[in-house]
Amino acid sequence: MNTDQLQTILRLSRSRAAWATDLRRRLHRRPEPAFREYSTAKCIAEALSAQGLTVRTGVAETGLLVDINSQQSGGYVVLRADMDALAITEATGAEYTSENLGYSHSCGHDGHCAALAAAGAVLMELRDAWRGRIRLLFQPAEETAEGARSMIAAGALDPRPDAILSLHGWPGLKTGAVACRNSTMLASCDVVEIHIKGRGGHGARPHLANNPLVGAARVVDRLSGLDGAERVVSMCMARVGEQANVIADSGQLAGTVRALTPAVRDRTLREIRTTVAQACGELGMTADVAFHGHSPAVVTDRRLHAVFRRAGLGLLGEDNVLELDAPSMGSEDFGWYLEHVPGLLFRVGMGLDGAGLHEAGFDFNDQALPPAAAMLCAMAIQICNEGLGE
Repeated sequence: MNTDQLQTILRLSRSRAAWATDLRRRLHRRPEPAFREYSTAKCIAEALSAQGLTVRTGVAETGLLVDINSQQSGGYVVLRADMDALAITEATGAEYTSENLGYSHSCGHDGHCAALAAAGAVLMELRDAWRGRIRLLFQPAEETAEGARSMIAAGALDPRPDAILSLHGWPGLKTGAVACRNSTMLASCDVVEIHIKGRGGHGARPHLANNPLVGAARVVDRLSGLDGAERVVSMCMARVGEQANVIADSGQLAGTVRALTPAVRDRTLREIRTTVAQACGELGMTADVAFHGHSPAVVTDRRLHAVFRRAGLGLLGEDNVLELDAPSMGSEDFGWYLEHVPGLLFRVGMGLDGAGLHEAGFDFNDQALPPAAAMLCAMAIQICNEGLGE
């Protein structure tokens, strides 16, 4: 794509800034949890239908698919956004604050959806200027790591596209800048649950019991020693006992396991089982360990990284296209799509100040909507028109 074509995309994306902002704030008011994004999906579908797009609803319960076909044969690209919210009470103070008590868009999925919707409107307007087919995929249940697999099972990747692209708002990155890396972007994630079995008794006679709380403490301490540059084992939940003067028979721990490669993940899961068994065995206790909720690592396709660089430099300039030095130990179920299709997820800057992701004070920066939409459009058109390259 030449500079004039890229600047046309940016201009059209900016022209829809007010529309995208209004949509984003309407979505922000009505955050909904995984697989219950009914109002969210309805709002997005109505906005896209008003732009002349045909929306397929009810995919994997609440997901949406929108196919935009040009007048010429070419490539096929899927653009994906996630729709679900978090069970966090909002504390932004925004005029458009959450009206669904106990839930908020504290991970910015409202912004992801608005950016993708704006990209769809621009692609529709420009469809005589590109070749092939572009699908918009609005996915439920990213936060529970169930949505991507459900969309895949429902046929969201049929027929198989040439590539899939997505984005994530990122605090600490200057507003409107974009960032990626030609390697692992995000770690894999597994939820680990540990059930520790001791022996209950009276709080006054601990010598006659075998307190699972002591076992839980030892397990947490031992597992923290597994952390390293390529993995993190983070125990985040504990429940042992119900009364201050009663030693429980058992206790539960839960947390997440993050790893940058499949080999490190496999080794870590084995080491967790061994570590837990040893720690509990030393105390005369037993434990059951279970893993679930897996999301694969998000690894950038090298050819798409070149597409990202080319589009970003042409749209936003060198100062606003950044190469990340290291991956995040955060996770994203976007990794499931990459088990089937080459893909890329890039970051969009939310600004250098402000709350972080999954914090009650986080709010997606509306100024990032035009560059986010423009990047999705430019990358998709380049792949449709020119392929992935070598």
